[in-house]
Amino acid sequence: MSQPAVTVCVATYRRPDRLARLVQRLGCLDAPPGGFDVVVVDDGSPEEDGVTEVLEHGAHSLGDAGIRMRFARQASNRGPGAARNVAWRMAEGEWVAFTDDDCVPERDWLVELIGEARRARADVVVGRTLPDPGRAHLLGEPFARSVRVESMTGYFHTCNILYRRSLVECLGGFDEEFRLIGDDTDLGWRAEEAGARAVFASSAVVTHDVVVGTWRSDRASRRRWADVVRVIAKHPGARRLAWRPYVYRHTHLPILALGALSPLVLGGPRGRTVFAGALGALVLSDALRAGSPAAGLARIQGRISDGYEVAQLLRASWRERTLVL
Repeated sequence: MSQPAVTVCVATYRRPDRLARLVQRLGCLDAPPGGFDVVVVDDGSPEEDGVTEVLEHGAHSLGDAGIRMRFARQASNRGPGAARNVAWRMAEGEWVAFTDDDCVPERDWLVELIGEARRARADVVVGRTLPDPGRAHLLGEPFARSVRVESMTGYFHTCNILYRRSLVECLGGFDEEFRLIGDDTDLGWRAEEAGARAVFASSAVVTHDVVVGTWRSDRASRRRWADVVRVIAKHPGARRLAWRPYVYRHTHLPILALGALSPLVLGGPRGRTVFAGALGALVLSDALRAGSPAAGLARIQGRISDGYEVAQLLRASWRERTLVL
């Protein structure tokens, strides 16, 4: 079998239904000149999740469509960066295109990525990512999340990106010390710092799932953003990714203001009164702006999640000797 022009690389973990949808779509993609193949790496999903069955069925169905698909399984969950490293090292194409198991590429995705890479003589091409149009209405729900990328943001999301394989190899691949997020952003910054040319392709479109979580799942997911501190510690220019140089999100500002007032609690009744007044004013403002009791509760829960996230960033800032809150 001749070497393909591009290998599609996917890391997956415990999402068999979404993975099956992705694999089905990969079988419908328009092939760029030179063709493509697929590598999927399961990052240690439990056997009972059914991911292995999806991979075996996917390899068979893609094979019937004339597309070679190979897969591997990690013995344990090591994080997305480790799984992506296995995937691109198995790749045989001159280019490696990354997407995620909760994404669906448009039919011409690879054609547009490769076309832009060759037109712009680029080493890295970031594609356009939009929330799934069939579920985009859910983004108004509390704790809903998706991904939207419509320009060069500096995050280099692996939901939709193309790399020259030789560049990834030269850079040593993804930094596996990033266990939750940040491995993709770090690789993109290292590529640019090494002199690689990165461009944006608005015509290379992937849609990203919209997930409606709970307060509990939202709060638990916030700890992953501590990895942003490590990205900025390694790449000082990445501070531009934050809302302000030392404040990652604008929603952290009220939490930081309350933190600055917290010593007043130790200053006697007057100090406690001032702090309680500030806290009450924030809660009341959220409740009045929400429009309904349920929305007001969600806003207050969001504030608590923001406080947890700031605490995680503070801890990482101490560890990395780099302040981001």
